[in-house]
Amino acid sequence: MIRILPRYLLRETLIPTALSFVTLTFILLIQVLFTHSDEFAGAFSFGLLVELASYFVPSLWILVLPVSVLIGVLLGVGRMTVDNEIKAMRTHGVNMLGIFLPTLVVGALLALASLYNNLCFAPAMQAKFYSVIDSIQSELLHSLEPGRFEDRFHTKDTSFTMYFDKKNQETGEMQDVYLSIEGAPKGVTNNPLTGQKKDKATGAVTQKKDDDTSATAPMRTLVLASTGRMITEETTSDTVSGKKSNNDIVKLVLHNGTIHATRGREDPRYTVAKFETLTQLLDTKSDRKPDDMVEAMTLKQLRVAMHKAKADMATMSDEDKAALKKKRRNPAGSIQAELDKRISFSLATFCFVLIGLPLAIYVKPSGKASGIGIAFGLIMAYYGFMHYGVVLTRQTVVGHSLTFGIFMTFLPNIILAFLGLFMMRATIRR
Repeated sequence: MIRILPRYLLRETLIPTALSFVTLTFILLIQVLFTHSDEFAGAFSFGLLVELASYFVPSLWILVLPVSVLIGVLLGVGRMTVDNEIKAMRTHGVNMLGIFLPTLVVGALLALASLYNNLCFAPAMQAKFYSVIDSIQSELLHSLEPGRFEDRFHTKDTSFTMYFDKKNQETGEMQDVYLSIEGAPKGVTNNPLTGQKKDKATGAVTQKKDDDTSATAPMRTLVLASTGRMITEETTSDTVSGKKSNNDIVKLVLHNGTIHATRGREDPRYTVAKFETLTQLLDTKSDRKPDDMVEAMTLKQLRVAMHKAKADMATMSDEDKAALKKKRRNPAGSIQAELDKRISFSLATFCFVLIGLPLAIYVKPSGKASGIGIAFGLIMAYYGFMHYGVVLTRQTVVGHSLTFGIFMTFLPNIILAFLGLFMMRATIRR
């Protein structure tokens, strides 16, 4: 009987934990896929959906696992408490520590698995997720159909709308191209409006009367061209994680056309320019570079990025440091905050087991609704404290210590561990 009870308690907690884990993963996954649906809608297939889901699911487990563990412990032990099973064990003199021990061991193993997932597996899979999204976007650019307005191209400050009347399917050449640019046109080669022509051989003719047009970037630009073509160039660049990144750059090359530009209500001037060749970079990544995203860095990449950030700050000029202080940006702090957050969530998996076991006995949740309510209340309090520490670490002024922010990030785990040990001790002695 004594050997059966620990396994019984473990089974009662693992079943609701598994159900919560699957349910929360599914709900969050649907939200993520819906958010990115516009980026792969043109190439949708069931196989692609499964591939994208498999790449992003590990990132969801960073938050889902500790939440599921807490819900499972509160529901499982809470049901046993309501049915007086815990009381019956105490009445017969059963050592509660021996009953709790297997569940605590499983909680520790889940915390270790979570640590590996958070530091290594999940970020690597997330980088693959965004890499697939970007590849789809690049392929869709070359499969655009004539007679349609396409507005999927945009950067942080600029959006593009393109239309063309005809397309040669063999050569990919487009005819009668229309390109509308909202915002400052960036990534333009041989732009006659800003004087960026390479030489006179381009044939660009501008009607500027002065030289101040390059200082004031056009906010609305319309490009009309006779022909155009999409080309893809593969480039290699250094990332903040210290490794080389291969990126496909998509360019729109236009021939024989005109540019019409206005600068808004404050400047009523209307500028017209002619060109023979104009190249516009089309950013399909929305300013997102997977290798430069801190969330998509493994532990090794985070360490390299941290070393690089500290080295860059050591050689940074006083003006650059002042600019970072004004913006409350600290590159090393952002990397440290991401690392601390992942470790904190891993520790939370065990801490939630530690406090959940005695808490379910003391609170005596009368049903699943109350157990889930207590779990989410505790999770919100935990996340609030941890997020405050993460923000402090990210916004630490350049040159100042990150210690206080790091301490605040792990403070919720420390509080949960002490409360859990105190309540566990009181539960065992009762």
